[in-house]
Amino acid sequence: MSLTPEQKKLVRDTWALVAQNIDHHCVVYYKKLFEDHRELLDNFSFYDANVSFEKFVASPELLNQGRKTFRAVGTAVNNLDDVDKLVSFLLKLGERHKNYKVESTQYPFAGEALIYTLETGLGSEFTPEVKKAWTLVFSVVQDNLIKGMES
Repeated sequence: MSLTPEQKKLVRDTWALVAQNIDHHCVVYYKKLFEDHRELLDNFSFYDANVSFEKFVASPELLNQGRKTFRAVGTAVNNLDDVDKLVSFLLKLGERHKNYKVESTQYPFAGEALIYTLETGLGSEFTPEVKKAWTLVFSVVQDNLIKGMES
């Protein structure tokens, strides 16, 4: 992983701020993801086309999914110094995603939604340096999730 110690610190520090209100950020993340890519709704077994979009993004099922997603992000953040452990975790997670109708071409959408969530959640704390660090982290996450899917 090519993150500098300073970039790792930026990621950890900003994640700690996001983690203070994780449920809110989970909702922001998935709302942005689905606003931009409605076609992804069908990837979720609990999606019901008869329920309004607003009710769906406020549903307990999606909040639970968001917590799982953000737990995975937290695991990545917590293992920035243990690349072997991080890669192993991501490969296994990617392998599991084979069963969830996820396509490798969809991961950039998740990255865009994550950066948006961080930017809106962190406000002035979301500097260009923070964006660069998080973009590097997501690149590692995405690459290894895809490798896991393809294994």
